[in-house]
Amino acid sequence: MRIDDKFAIHELIARYNHAIDGGDPDGVAACFESDGTFQGISGFFAGHAELRKLGMTLTEALIPRHVVSNVLITESKGDAGTAHVKSHLFYYEVTPDGFYFKTSGIYTDVVVRAEGTWKFRSRVMTLDVAKAP
Repeated sequence: MRIDDKFAIHELIARYNHAIDGGDPDGVAACFESDGTFQGISGFFAGHAELRKLGMTLTEALIPRHVVSNVLITESKGDAGTAHVKSHLFYYEVTPDGFYFKTSGIYTDVVVRAEGTWKFRSRVMTLDVAKAP
């Protein structure tokens, strides 16, 4: 996979995080194909109208922060326009009372290149859950 495509996928992830944390529902939706999907702790969302809801959590009293790292990108075999992405999520919220760690997990994404732009086809957030020995 070309390095400029990998960089563009990293940029897609950053655009998504800035949009969702910045209260930009149109920006969130624009990161997905028109029939793209998201599944996570917030529920299941399909299509731009529903995906916009993900970008509506910012308030004066609650600032969300998604921090994503350890991004691994693998091109789909036989399809140069599709890739699979796995990354770690650290999520916290800023409130008038301070900073609060909320959760961590793994994003598992399918991204596609259409008309020179990478977008999410699907994004699944799986929370980290430790089990007692």
